Amino acid sequence: MKIITVYPNFKNQGGAQNMALLLAQSLNQEKPIVLTCTPLDEIDFFYKKMNITFKSFNLKTVWIYRSELFLSHSRNTTTFLCLINTICFHSMHVIHVAHSIFINLRYLCLFPKNVIAVSNAVKNNLIDYFKISPCKIKVIFNGLEDKYNSSIQNIHSDSVVKILFAGRICKVKRQLEFVLNMKNRLDERVQIYFAGIGEDLEQLEKAVEDSNQFHVLGQIDMVKELYVYDYVLLFSEKEGLPVTLIEGCMFAKPLITNNIPSMLDVNENGYNGFVYTNWEELAVGLNQLPSCDEEKYKKLSSCSRKKYLSEFGLSRMVGEYQKYIKELYGL
Repeated sequence: MKIITVYPNFKNQGGAQNMALLLAQSLNQEKPIVLTCTPLDEIDFFYKKMNITFKSFNLKTVWIYRSELFLSHSRNTTTFLCLINTICFHSMHVIHVAHSIFINLRYLCLFPKNVIAVSNAVKNNLIDYFKISPCKIKVIFNGLEDKYNSSIQNIHSDSVVKILFAGRICKVKRQLEFVLNMKNRLDERVQIYFAGIGEDLEQLEKAVEDSNQFHVLGQIDMVKELYVYDYVLLFSEKEGLPVTLIEGCMFAKPLITNNIPSMLDVNENGYNGFVYTNWEELAVGLNQLPSCDEEKYKKLSSCSRKKYLSEFGLSRMVGEYQKYIKELYGL
């Protein structure tokens, strides 16, 4: 039985897309098959280069692969699969992987009997909002292949604290709101670097054009460029399980976040980073951050790396998926 990955949008790069494809490659011995609603000629070039067979997600392809296992990473595609499964007298194998928190369209969503949540916060959302029984939900944290090279040192002036704010530039991630709340409030030593693209990119560029503390980088290669930053920051309205924070832990970077539940699955205040509840606390906290030569920073850095190794490694994630699938279907 093959594992068929399903995700609707591969027009742009994103955390859920990356994780879906990483699992597709890790769980299949042969070239994986991925079904998508994105027209095949519009798939992001980075994904096109991967050793993956993309096919259109429609009734015909679902019918062709109806005897395989569908690992669906979107509630829209999962709902479609559940409808088809009803027609097939529930003979299909479907697992839903929930990456995000939602508070809309509850009555238009269908879920199979087996659901994976990528964080405890996502699990609670499935229980509280979508009213899914806890016994149907398995929590498996996202994991990443270890790309950290400990021999590469972060060398720059100790008088500067470089903070990377990475993620899609959009309202939910709150980069623009961050600038509006932090502008003219941060010590000169604090430098903020925004990495990513998105619908708010142009507005963000305009908001920081007269500042020498805020820098818009566009899309970057995190694996190559994360070394030069001291901290990784996110202050989102909502998250499923932020891959950016996992990358920060992998590269031994202390984290800076707000206190929404999904952040707390990765960032433990005082252990591997700092947690702030509002903009006022964040401004004060950023101005008090230890520089990378201080013992407090070194301890946070070490604990961040330990957290990645114990909870967010690729082999751990893949092993838990394999075990779960074997328990369900004997594969």
